[in-house]
Amino acid sequence: MNQRLVNTGISGLLDVVLGCLDVCSMREKKILELNDEILQMKQEQGIETAGDTAGIDWDFNHRKGVIIVDHNQLARRSLQDLFKLHGIKVLGVAENGKNAIELYRLHHPAAITMEMDMPGMNGYETALKIKQIDPYANIIFVSRVLDRKQVMMALQCGAVDYLAKPVETSRLVDLINRILDKVVGENDPFQ
Repeated sequence: MNQRLVNTGISGLLDVVLGCLDVCSMREKKILELNDEILQMKQEQGIETAGDTAGIDWDFNHRKGVIIVDHNQLARRSLQDLFKLHGIKVLGVAENGKNAIELYRLHHPAAITMEMDMPGMNGYETALKIKQIDPYANIIFVSRVLDRKQVMMALQCGAVDYLAKPVETSRLVDLINRILDKVVGENDPFQ
């Protein structure tokens, strides 16, 4: 009798694991589809893609480094660890839009990563306020939101890119490094 219960428990656990894998596979497929859709929308609107830095406004008054904005502590920590691993300086970390704006005023980073879906002031509203402070702000949305309307809003407010979570880390690091390479150069007064 005990062996039958063990076999049933293992079988049930296996079913749960397989179900989770199916859900992950469907989410990954949705992310790939959305990334293709984002690329197509950007091309239709004449917005430069992440593979090309020509559409990014470069202002040499920016300092070296990035600010991370996400209401999720694990997500903030993961990005901090990723950037540290790749030698990217994190100037500040914010858990909401209000703190993000304060940090932006204080540091004027080369780039800012931001979650779209945050309590209080969402990422879109925060990006608009940051763009009022600095029209050259390089905002990269790194978000779990896979909604076409919100992606369009992010791109229309001047975001450099919109990356869906779980983010392809090499793509994010490459984008940040290309921004830093352009911003931090001979003309950088903060060197």
